[in-house]
Amino acid sequence: MRADIEACLDGQPVAATAALGAVGYGYDGYTDSAPTARPTLQPPHPTFAQQPPQQSGHGDDGGRPGGAGFDAEYADPAPAGGRRLSLGALIGIGVAGLALIGIAVGTVLGVGGNDQQPAADASAISDSGQSGTETAQAQAKSLDALLQSSNSSRTTVINAVASVKQCSNLAGSATDLRTAASRRDDLVSKLSQLTIDKLPNHGDLVAQLTTAWKASAAADNHYAAWADQVAATTGCHKGHAKNTTQTIQGNTASEQATLAKKKAAALWNPIAHQYDLPQRRFTQL
Repeated sequence: MRADIEACLDGQPVAATAALGAVGYGYDGYTDSAPTARPTLQPPHPTFAQQPPQQSGHGDDGGRPGGAGFDAEYADPAPAGGRRLSLGALIGIGVAGLALIGIAVGTVLGVGGNDQQPAADASAISDSGQSGTETAQAQAKSLDALLQSSNSSRTTVINAVASVKQCSNLAGSATDLRTAASRRDDLVSKLSQLTIDKLPNHGDLVAQLTTAWKASAAADNHYAAWADQVAATTGCHKGHAKNTTQTIQGNTASEQATLAKKKAAALWNPIAHQYDLPQRRFTQL
């Protein structure tokens, strides 16, 4: 066995040989007195002379650590950095997971917030719509009250004009007609003070009512002036008053009033139907 060892060490420096002998390499470092402590000897590694010849084209990597021919048993252990890389990867995965959780939570909260805001907006719109409906209904009621009072002079005017035609009660008929005209003017003034901007076609409705009542007032004043003319000139013939320019002007204004009242009634009645209020014929305006 010693001869084998010496053969392996042949050609090596003396210092290396002495070192091997000092550490008990082979049998020389152990005695028979302690057989139980004798370690199992590893077979000697082949010398460089015993290695098979290198194949051409591979260079000298086979005889160096890390080369293709280096014994894997003597490869350096994996550097500690491999474990740190694995820890970093775990940390990266953890951070990525937390980020995904954060995104998911943010998305849920965002959706929840959006759901709440439209609900609040819908409530506001509903309240606004209800308030608008109540306002429109109140406006319709106020206009209805004014329309109801507009017809109060109709009978008086009809009777006064009939009396003038028959040359009867001329002075009294003239007074009644001027009083009716004053009431028409008062209707126009009150209408201008009403707010009915929530009603459909409110602009046209106000315009037609204003035209109708002003024309009616003008007609009443013309008929009153006609009564004065008949009384002053004895313009009666066989119980009938003679027509004058005031009669013609009164008739023209009355026709204008009738036309405007028909248009106003057509605009008012759909509103009255919508808010359950009385509908009116043009003769009731």
